[in-house]
Amino acid sequence: MGDLSWGATPYPLLPTCRVCLGGVPVRISDLERSSQAGCAFCALLDQGIARIRPQLTEQLDYGEKLDAVYIYASKTDAHFVVELGSWSFGSSASLEVHFEVFVDTSTTNLGALVPTYNIPRDVPTRLNLARVVSFIRKWSSSCDRFHPFCSIEGIPELPKRVMSISSRNNQPIKLVELSGVHAPYIALSYCWGASNTALKTTSETLPIHMAGIPLESFPKTFKDVIAICRALDIRYLWLDALCIIQDSTEDWEVESAKMTDIYSNSYLTIAASSCADTAHGLFSDRWTLILKRDEPLCRIETGSVAVERGNDTFRLRPRLFTAHTRFAQLDNAHHHSADAPLLTRAWAYQERLLPSRTLHFLAEELVWECKTDLRCECRALDDRSLIAAEFEGDKQFKQTWHGGWLKPLVAKVERPGLIYEDFSMIWMDLVSEFTRLDLTYESDRLPAISGLAAKLTNTCLGDYLAGMWTNMFPVGLLYESRWSAGDFPGDPKYRPQAPTWSWASIPLSGSNGIYYDRTLSRRFKRCPYFKVLNVTAKVLGKNPFGWVQNALLSVRARSAKCVAVKGRDGAMRLERISREDDPAHLVLDIPNSVENHTRIIFLYLGSGQGLALQKVSNVRHEATTYRRVGIARFPLDMQWRNVDWEDGMEMRDFDLV
Repeated sequence: MGDLSWGATPYPLLPTCRVCLGGVPVRISDLERSSQAGCAFCALLDQGIARIRPQLTEQLDYGEKLDAVYIYASKTDAHFVVELGSWSFGSSASLEVHFEVFVDTSTTNLGALVPTYNIPRDVPTRLNLARVVSFIRKWSSSCDRFHPFCSIEGIPELPKRVMSISSRNNQPIKLVELSGVHAPYIALSYCWGASNTALKTTSETLPIHMAGIPLESFPKTFKDVIAICRALDIRYLWLDALCIIQDSTEDWEVESAKMTDIYSNSYLTIAASSCADTAHGLFSDRWTLILKRDEPLCRIETGSVAVERGNDTFRLRPRLFTAHTRFAQLDNAHHHSADAPLLTRAWAYQERLLPSRTLHFLAEELVWECKTDLRCECRALDDRSLIAAEFEGDKQFKQTWHGGWLKPLVAKVERPGLIYEDFSMIWMDLVSEFTRLDLTYESDRLPAISGLAAKLTNTCLGDYLAGMWTNMFPVGLLYESRWSAGDFPGDPKYRPQAPTWSWASIPLSGSNGIYYDRTLSRRFKRCPYFKVLNVTAKVLGKNPFGWVQNALLSVRARSAKCVAVKGRDGAMRLERISREDDPAHLVLDIPNSVENHTRIIFLYLGSGQGLALQKVSNVRHEATTYRRVGIARFPLDMQWRNVDWEDGMEMRDFDLV
């Protein structure tokens, strides 16, 4: 076994025996025996696991044990991921704890074998102000230098109200109104929490807050952000609880319509992503979650364990993957409600996407999200070409795009060369993600996305009405509601101020949401007979991107008389009256809102899809007035059998309310 030692390979972490070669689970007892036999990598894992295994075992259910390890390599030979788990061999793991092993580059000289910027960085178990300020300065400087799309031209004008922060710690913080003043400011995105935060500006407290608020009166989250502002020498801070008059409907409507400018123009937006309310601080102990069958089981500290092997130091720590997958995947916010509650909130959605730069304070580490890139403390999210440019001092390197995350998607709106299909796909993605997030009040549904809607004005999408763009008809009408098991529509007594042909009319709750097929923007073929005759609505309040009343969409289209039928499998279908065509698949906007054998009009839009309409009674133009109850699709196999659902349809005018 002598050639199974470190010296057998020039790469420090390359597995050198059959046990640690990777690809299949191995028992920890086998790892121990291989370590004793002379395999250095097995010895490294054996020592590291022995040091962290006791604290994990304390968290496990009775009778469960960590008895196996699974090893797989990363892109570099100085970085491996280890999956410690409870396996019944031949089946999947019921418990998975992911760890990563990497060289400590501060103590180990790798020479030219492995570029040090490809190796993860150690992350301390507790965050402090000095470290935060250091990363902000480093990442913002790199952003200024290498990201042409992230810079803000000039110094923007301050919002209507901001908190003025003196450089002296003993001075009170004042709420000020400075019309026409240009200066950098920080914006805060945070969870109000169940307490609804005691410190807020109302008509009564407005003069008190303008006179000055003592630092000790601020909750912990606010205090920490104020400390960051002072350390960065930024005098102004914007946060909604204090900069908007909370008991003034008019002030809320006016200021919510300005969210695009408020967040887009901030020097930096700080997101208190791991804080459930303002009582939690930003400078806290780091932790991550252990999952059992994909569900959170317990928390563990993220600190690394140092293992000495000869003259080299290696580190083993829990893998910080929950902070990474949240940004790399769509529609997964509810999977991280335990460690990032802010990212499950609908109001925080535009607060995250509108700024040029957002710094997330997550349970595991800091994450920097700008218009171009994602970065994190451990470097797993960092673009390798950017790190190399920083490391080598490349003055010519310019990074314009990295990955398909939502923030760069929204940033594309500002770039030349986009066509209608690009804009419509962006809006469909935004709505699909946004509607799955949580709102305390369903009445906030449209105000909470009004900043993103304002971002898309003056584009080829046309006019905006209650979440819909006029130039996106008819494809924009083809949304469908998705209901999670056990979740039901929101308060049935609540009636949103939106027409039934808008997704905003559906009272959502829990993890329910609106879904758009994102391929529709490019593959949808509009029915040549469909025509929009008129669109009218009256905007309520001061926010032009808010709720509406008396909305009417008048169209001319081909249609068919149908009846809704519930099949034995519980699925709803549309059957043509007086014809024996195959039934169309019916997706109701609200489950169980249409009874079996209800008369329905199918209004054809194109590509085998259309709206399911129900007549509205007791209205002035009863013969033509309908409300939407869902969408319907032709059976997929009709085109193969030359069956035409359009055959026999009639042209009609409809007024949709």
